[in-house]
Amino acid sequence: MPQPLRVLIVEDNPNDAELVLRDLRRAGFDPDWQRVETEHDYLDRLKPDLDIILSDYDMPEFSGPRALELLKHRGMDTPFIIISGTIGEDVAVDVMKLGATDYLLKDRLARLGASIKQALEQKRLQTERRRIEMSLNLVRTLVEHSSDGFEVIDPETGRFLDVNETTCLRLGYSRDELLSMSVPDVEAMALDFSTWSRHVDEVRRTGFKILEGRHRRKDGSTFPVEVNVRYVKLDRDYLIAAVRDNTERKLAEESLRLSEERFRQLAENIQEVFWVTDTTKNQMLYISPAYETVWGRTCDSLHASPRTWLEAIHPEDRERVLHAATTRQIDGTYDEEYRILRPDGSLRWIRDRAFPVQNASGETYRVVGLARDISGRKQAEDRLREQASLLDKARDAILVRDLEHGITYWNKSAEQLYGWTAEEVIGRKVTELIYRDLVAFEKAIEEVIRLGEWHGEIQQVTKTGTQILIEARWTLVRDATGRPKSILAINTDITEKKKLEQQYLRVQRMESIGTLAGGIAHDLNNVLAPILMSIELLRLTSRDERARSMLSTIETSAKRGADMVRQILFFARGVEGQRVMITPRQIIEEMQHLLQDTFPKNILCHVDLPAALPAFFGDSTQVHQVLLNLCVNARDAMPGGGTLAISARSISVDESYAASHPGARPGAYVMLKVADTGTGIPPEVVEKIFDPFFTTKELGKGTGLGLSTVLAIVKSHDGFLNVETEPGQGTTFLVNFPANLSPTEDAMAAQEDMNPRGQGELILIVDDEAAVCAITKQTLEAFGYRVLVAADGTEAVSLYTRHQAEVAAVLTDMMMPIMDGPATIHVLKHLNPRVKIIAASGLANDSGAARAAGMGVKHFLPKPYTAQTVLTTLRLALNDDA
Repeated sequence: MPQPLRVLIVEDNPNDAELVLRDLRRAGFDPDWQRVETEHDYLDRLKPDLDIILSDYDMPEFSGPRALELLKHRGMDTPFIIISGTIGEDVAVDVMKLGATDYLLKDRLARLGASIKQALEQKRLQTERRRIEMSLNLVRTLVEHSSDGFEVIDPETGRFLDVNETTCLRLGYSRDELLSMSVPDVEAMALDFSTWSRHVDEVRRTGFKILEGRHRRKDGSTFPVEVNVRYVKLDRDYLIAAVRDNTERKLAEESLRLSEERFRQLAENIQEVFWVTDTTKNQMLYISPAYETVWGRTCDSLHASPRTWLEAIHPEDRERVLHAATTRQIDGTYDEEYRILRPDGSLRWIRDRAFPVQNASGETYRVVGLARDISGRKQAEDRLREQASLLDKARDAILVRDLEHGITYWNKSAEQLYGWTAEEVIGRKVTELIYRDLVAFEKAIEEVIRLGEWHGEIQQVTKTGTQILIEARWTLVRDATGRPKSILAINTDITEKKKLEQQYLRVQRMESIGTLAGGIAHDLNNVLAPILMSIELLRLTSRDERARSMLSTIETSAKRGADMVRQILFFARGVEGQRVMITPRQIIEEMQHLLQDTFPKNILCHVDLPAALPAFFGDSTQVHQVLLNLCVNARDAMPGGGTLAISARSISVDESYAASHPGARPGAYVMLKVADTGTGIPPEVVEKIFDPFFTTKELGKGTGLGLSTVLAIVKSHDGFLNVETEPGQGTTFLVNFPANLSPTEDAMAAQEDMNPRGQGELILIVDDEAAVCAITKQTLEAFGYRVLVAADGTEAVSLYTRHQAEVAAVLTDMMMPIMDGPATIHVLKHLNPRVKIIAASGLANDSGAARAAGMGVKHFLPKPYTAQTVLTTLRLALNDDA
């Protein structure tokens, strides 16, 4: 079946195109054709795979010459035949000059087939010539730019007929110079004509020969060459020589020889044992002299009996090493550590490695090995293990990290402190595990790198995210050359220590405040005392109800000021106030007013009190503190707002209830209830809330003493405390004080209003505060006493000495300049052991008052005192049996 002929027909007349196709088929072609009549369609169909283009000369919109021009413009060599019926021979000649393959008349298409065949054959020959020419050019290029020199030589004379560029560059001659020279001209070794003829005859006989020699450059220097000469017979005899510069190979051979010599010297002088075995014969071929030093046996003994190597291995290691040697020496993975026993009984540790040597077929026929004495390393490893064991027993967290902060060592204490095991952290970065604040970390690292060490405190976190405070001691570790290698860190957890220090500082601060408050209280009490006693005197002389009402207001404010002073003393120094009958309603309502004025507005304070409640005996300041502490905790538990409910009721505790509630005893109680709608307390925390210094609040927002103080106060009042809580549901505290069911407050108040009068007795008042002396003198005189006044202890002793027979009692302040209260009492007691003395002080826990009591003073007046208080105490002192 004929090969399809890909034809593009450029023709505007379809009938003429059919005539062309008919003649093509008659000529034996199977046309695969397309017809175009415009330039656009022609360009669209113009493809490299066309076999021939048949074109009309002239068409309405296109022409044959234009089609030929476009073909050449694209660089295509497709055969192009003009077919026309109108042009003459002159036009045909012009078309052929433009590059047309042939010209045919439409009425003479009989030779169309022959013309096409001729055109196709010409194209094939042209393509073949082009391919051959490209191949020759490629060969010329390869030869010209080859790294080897190529020479064409006349075998009869030895003259160079042609040379490539490499030969010229290597010898230093131009091509023209070399073409006027012969081989002996560049041969460094003497080469006479007879020797040259002998080489040529050998090449003719064998077809080729490889020679080694030296060539001489134009500058006289020489270099080794390898010459591959071939005999070629074309129009005449030629020698083709490929010349390779052998300098590098010769240098490599010399280097290899020197390397082998150095290796032989090295093998005989190094401390490692170098050995070679023949695997085919199972024979020891070479063993270095170091064998005698390490094994303590001669090399000759090993050559005589290779089993002596195995027999020297410790019995416990022998089977393992034998199995490894027989299975892994061939594949190159043999690397064993084992013990050997020397003839003198000493033990050495050996590291033995093997490397297979293969032949051209890939089969192992030699094994080269290197055995090294590692006893020193093993001893060091044992010491390191002992040291690591000691480090694991250290209480501090010890870790080592490289300069990229990757962890390389992590002791047991580090595992316990941070919660990460060594397997979990080795290789990981310390910055990813135990640091949140990288600024402080980077600053510390800078100091370590700059100074070689750093110590200080830094915040870290554990695996669970818990923040801890670390006292760190970091040291820069250097290698043998002095270059920084790693950082050794010894970290001590001082979180609890810091908390205790802060607690201690808070306690000290409270003590300091207490000392300051004591001095302020003393002065304030001296200020309040004249006010309170003046009110009593004014009330006696005034008949104006409005004035008496104002006096009552002043008295209430002064007493409230005195209570505030006592409260400050209790908070600051734990000074207990007087135990009085407390009305629950009054104390709760006072607390309600305080909370409404100070608490956030999103907290609703609700108070629920029954109509009648029994009173209880206690320190009102301390009870205020109990309620205040519970309410503050409730506020902190409701950061988003909520309801704070305070209520009170009377309860009765029986034997059964008391048995199930620690601290409770059967009887009547007043229950104060403080409830919030806050976050509640987790079960694991409830058991710790009453521990001193325990707090869940942030640093600086709580001392951890609030609830422990509440519990201590309640217990000191013989009461008991319960707590009910649930996370998310709020917390309720139930505070129970023993109820007092005896006389009412009105009866007590009536009793308190009685102010006993004097019978003209002479009283000595001793006080450095002039206002206190003046008002006390006026009060006593108003109630029937005579009075002497002294500003200090010295003046008091002088007055008492003159009026000793008349003075019925002495009222002295304990804190005075020059001679204080205790010194005054001591002198007065010396003058008259039976003298009746009342001590007074504006500081409730003054040590002077305690000393006075130890000196026999039975009565004590805390400042500020009222007229009733001083009159009642004075009457009790005068009635004492002296």
